[in-house]
Amino acid sequence: MIPPPPTEVGPPGGTHDPEDSSGSPPSRDPRGPGRASPWLWIGLGCGGLFVLGVVLVVLIAFVLDDRGQDGDAPESGGTGAPTTTAAPRMNDTVEHDGILFTVTDTEVTDEIGDHSPLGEYLIVHIDVANAGVDEFWRDEQHVYTSSGERVEEDYGATLKLKSPIWQDLPVDGTPVGVSIAFDVESASDVSHIGLSSRFRGGNEIKVALGD
Repeated sequence: MIPPPPTEVGPPGGTHDPEDSSGSPPSRDPRGPGRASPWLWIGLGCGGLFVLGVVLVVLIAFVLDDRGQDGDAPESGGTGAPTTTAAPRMNDTVEHDGILFTVTDTEVTDEIGDHSPLGEYLIVHIDVANAGVDEFWRDEQHVYTSSGERVEEDYGATLKLKSPIWQDLPVDGTPVGVSIAFDVESASDVSHIGLSSRFRGGNEIKVALGD
């Protein structure tokens, strides 16, 4: 008896014919193993463009804001330069914390009554008027030198000028004249006076003295 031909045994997991029924080799991924998807590169490119766009927008906003075009534009007199408000000076009337102040004059002397200064006396004449506050405390005013040194009034010398330590201000706004003496090293070195309407002083407004 002739034994049957032996049966071919394929690899584990079943047989695999390297060629299909048409005799052609099986199709393979044309991208080859390990190649990234083109959608990944497209996504990265779009992300990069988005980040670049955000950076450009931030830079443009910064430049516009720096030039004053993306906020409150500075006031100017038509020359492009910002306009600053000048500090009040002598004979300017300025309202501050409920009192109208006008520095009307200054004078320099080396004697007031029987008082003599260590340096020289600078007398500041001020008109004060009620604009909501009905009293003025004379002893809370100070003058300042060009270096910023604060000088208080000379109490005894000021009393000789017949200016009370506090002054009632008429309700109708009629100004009242007050004179205050300051013992300063050099009157020419005094740059401004600080005026306050408060009982304990503070929150002064600066008024330039001299020319």
